[in-house]
Amino acid sequence: VFRVKYSDKDEYFHVSLIKSEYAPLWSQIHSDIVVIGGEFASITTAIAAANKGSKVSLLYSGALGGLCSEDGANLRYFDRVHGMEYTPELAGILKVLGAQDKVSIPEGVSEKLRRLIETKYAGRISLIKTESCVELNVISAGSKITAIRTPEGVEISGPVFIDTTPDALI
Repeated sequence: VFRVKYSDKDEYFHVSLIKSEYAPLWSQIHSDIVVIGGEFASITTAIAAANKGSKVSLLYSGALGGLCSEDGANLRYFDRVHGMEYTPELAGILKVLGAQDKVSIPEGVSEKLRRLIETKYAGRISLIKTESCVELNVISAGSKITAIRTPEGVEISGPVFIDTTPDALI
């Protein structure tokens, strides 16, 4: 078992795997797909998988919607490219939020996204909030990840793990 941590040194991130004890087990969840991150890419990935019949766990920290859910959008990350088409999942999210595009995100995005997922995708997408996506216990068999345990002791297992966080440490 390893815990993934990072630290900045000379303005670069260095990833080191350090041996770690398991967080005390509190709950176990099994999903077809585990998506790590709460940004739009994470949410649209989870919705697309759920729409195709997969049981999805969406593990996130902070606000749902990522950087865009704070005080409006972060143009550096969420600017729309002229002529770019949105996936049906992202177009649906933006419609629910009342946004014309990703650079006009209204307030309250995190709560609206949580309600959308908990109502429209109940039983297909499980929202799992953690204190940190950076300090996850990664459980593996050989080179294959079999589960992830949060600092709070929630263990999520499945055959597929998709890390959509900006650091992509898993």
